[in-house]
Amino acid sequence: MSSLAIGWLGVAALFALLALRLSIGAALMIVSFVGIAVMLNLGAAFGIVSALPFGFIGDWSLTAIPMFLLMGFIAASTSLTRGTVSSASSLREMPTVTVFAWCLIASTGLVSSSMPLVSAEVTSSTTTLGVPTLPYSI
Repeated sequence: MSSLAIGWLGVAALFALLALRLSIGAALMIVSFVGIAVMLNLGAAFGIVSALPFGFIGDWSLTAIPMFLLMGFIAASTSLTRGTVSSASSLREMPTVTVFAWCLIASTGLVSSSMPLVSAEVTSSTTTLGVPTLPYSI
């Protein structure tokens, strides 16, 4: 059997497993394991399955995103961002510093719209940076 035929059978098996309401991750794991076992051998499939999770978890470049999310969660839970932004509330009453409040709102909007590009998490970045600026925008 050619590798193209094995690939098409794998795609068909994937859709069949998804139609049976199996989770996407489990369906992909089953189809890829069976595909490697058919194309190479069963020992190679077990070797890849045993080596791949450690290679994925042990990659230091992938730890930046969870640590960034943890940092945002800690900052939101401890009201660190609210305290930082509310420190400018005394400056809000001054007419010359009202521009500062508007710049703060604009920069927060810009940063919170660009943070999902880094963290792939829209909700936490919007909550972390957007909620403390609500008193200024109302």
